[in-house]
Amino acid sequence: MSPGTLRKTSSSMIVAIKQTYTFLQEKKWPPLFAIILVTFGIHCSAINNEFYWDDHAQVLDAKLTDSWNNIYTIFTSEVWRNVEHEERLNHATIDTFRPMFNLSLLVDSQLFGKSSYWHHSVNLFIHLLSIIFVYLIGTQIFSHRMALWMSAFFSLHPGTVTCIHYVSARPDSMATLFALIAIWISLLPSNYFIRNQLLAAFFLFLALLSKETTLFVTVWIIVVRISFFRPPKRSSLLFQVLIFMVTISFYFALRFNALQGIKAVENTNHLIEVIVNYPWVLVEGLKVAIFHTSPLPLRSFNALHSAISIPQIIITSTIYISLGMFIIWGLIKRNNYVLSATWFILLLAPPTVAIVRTHIIDGHYFYAPTFGIALLYATIANSLANSQIRQWIVTAFAVTICLTAGTLSYISAQNFKTEILFYKGIISTDFYSEIAPFNLGNAYLRQGLNKKAVDAFQLALRPELDQPELYNNLSLAYLRMNMLQKAEHFAIAAVQSKPENARYYYNLGLIRMKQKNWKSALTLLQESLELDPSYKSSKELVTQFCQSRESIPFYTICKKMLTTN
Repeated sequence: MSPGTLRKTSSSMIVAIKQTYTFLQEKKWPPLFAIILVTFGIHCSAINNEFYWDDHAQVLDAKLTDSWNNIYTIFTSEVWRNVEHEERLNHATIDTFRPMFNLSLLVDSQLFGKSSYWHHSVNLFIHLLSIIFVYLIGTQIFSHRMALWMSAFFSLHPGTVTCIHYVSARPDSMATLFALIAIWISLLPSNYFIRNQLLAAFFLFLALLSKETTLFVTVWIIVVRISFFRPPKRSSLLFQVLIFMVTISFYFALRFNALQGIKAVENTNHLIEVIVNYPWVLVEGLKVAIFHTSPLPLRSFNALHSAISIPQIIITSTIYISLGMFIIWGLIKRNNYVLSATWFILLLAPPTVAIVRTHIIDGHYFYAPTFGIALLYATIANSLANSQIRQWIVTAFAVTICLTAGTLSYISAQNFKTEILFYKGIISTDFYSEIAPFNLGNAYLRQGLNKKAVDAFQLALRPELDQPELYNNLSLAYLRMNMLQKAEHFAIAAVQSKPENARYYYNLGLIRMKQKNWKSALTLLQESLELDPSYKSSKELVTQFCQSRESIPFYTICKKMLTTN
């Protein structure tokens, strides 16, 4: 580092320290600290939460978090490499590249092991840190008082609950945090414009590496700077656009290298479905915004089909034209309501790609859009404060929103305490996905509650669907209850549904062993080992049987199997 660069960096640090000192001296920090403290009080139970759903694969059974040597692999492969083998990459038609998420799990695991306490603590810390940057952005748009309300709206809104209490939802909150930092830096006074934009681009890059949703943040930053602040010089604006374009290009280069393609949408039909269903995803987002629903994971979404009809074209076109005219009008009029609406509209677009494919709405999709919701509530409060309405009405409005949001967040957070409560909370709604009772059954199965596991699995059964893993786990629950006939029925269904799975053959072979159908059991175990010669459970069961008295009539078969394996 050159002396000139060192001198400039030192002066920037001195300015930052002076600004922080002024902030503390003006006693603006106690209200913000109070908001953070209240938020911590509502969500502190998160640190004692269990692992559930994707946490089992991403954290407990992770493949890339056991060594620092995996950092290169993390940045050159899809996010699911941490869970599955490499062959998945070659068959995936759509995939995700989120190395910062896997890197954070690697750091957690290397420093603190598989502790659920620490993993959940990191998620809570990310949210608390985000509150600070929401406030700092608020001070660039509103007064100190309205910035505090804005941070309170964001911190307490139930749209943030899933990312705080569910480890695998971290990509959304981490990406949002980096995006908020990028926005704050980008909108700072232009004394150090070039340096600020370079730093903003760096945090935007981290946001993109956390989750691709933040791609639209670049558009929002430029729109805000042009329409809501003193427009920068043309050269400065061109520099900002250029540096953001370079950042995005570098991200896509890394993504292309890792995924062997962009893999953003599956095909043309998938893209059409995204376009058609996006307005209805916005409606779901609005329900969350006004507390109509508390966003738990795994809610079902009845996606419209991509079949094109004249009425559908007219309705969809009308919606998009209306949205476009609304945004253009708001930007021309420099309307803060449109500022918040634009963020909300942009940040709900990427999740639609996953929603129409899985028919599931996850609660963590709403974390980033909640910033737009907070901005909207702050804009309403600010408009009321600037009108002839008395100040106590403004305060009453803001307090009511915060109390309602905080109460709903606290209630929703209780569903995350244990794995069983997590899934039961989802099932208690009228619009859950069949994945929820399936995972509830798995949770019961892990705890040895086999009868409850069977009840949950039966709730997940769909006659019109092919569900090999469900059949297999249901057979295992019946096997543990010694109900061999039912166990056999579902084990056969699993094998027929997915005959290339070695584990399903093993489970059916185990049931046949219990039924003392030795010949059939050995045949099934041999099938299992042919599919996967390294399958440990099949090897152990063959060895155990072949060392028993019952194996005498099958001496030749046993000898061949033991020699081969």
